Amino acid sequence: MAPITLFLQLFSLDYYERQGAYLPVLAYFITLTRGIDVVFSPLVSALTDLTVSKWGRRKPYLAIGCGPAAVALMLLLFPPYDMVTPESSPSISFW
Repeated sequence: MAPITLFLQLFSLDYYERQGAYLPVLAYFITLTRGIDVVFSPLVSALTDLTVSKWGRRKPYLAIGCGPAAVALMLLLFPPYDMVTPESSPSISFW
C-alpha cells in the first residue's frame, strides 16, 4: 500500500496545484496522517492479536469495516453531480 500512496502523493501534486491547493498545507496533512499511522497501527495490531472469536482474530474487523469502506470509496470516486464541473473533475482532468 505504501508504494501506491507514495506514487499518488508525488504525481498528484501538479493536479492539486492546478486546483488551487497550497502545497505546504498538503504536506502538513500528509505528515500528520503518517504520524497518526505510526501511533495507531501498533495499537490496532495488538487489538486484533488479542481478539478471540469463533471466526478468527481479524475476520470480525474485516466484516465490520467492509461496508463503511465501500461507501467511502463510492463517495470518493463518484461525488454528487452538483459538486463536479469539467474543470474540477479529477477523472476528466487526470485522463
